[in-house]
Amino acid sequence: MVVAGSRTVVVSKCSLSPGFAGSPNPMFAGDGTMQSFSDRKDAVLDIVAALSQADI
Repeated sequence: MVVAGSRTVVVSKCSLSPGFAGSPNPMFAGDGTMQSFSDRKDAVLDIVAALSQADI
């Protein structure tokens, strides 16, 4: 997945831990990056619902 040129990136995580490798991912701290700490299925359904109601 190439996200370097994206304006907005949403990362779905279960915790603030750095992950399996133990090293932080710089993408998680980038400008335009949002982190969602919730049930992934519910989070995706909420995002889809919000986008379907948005006037874009």
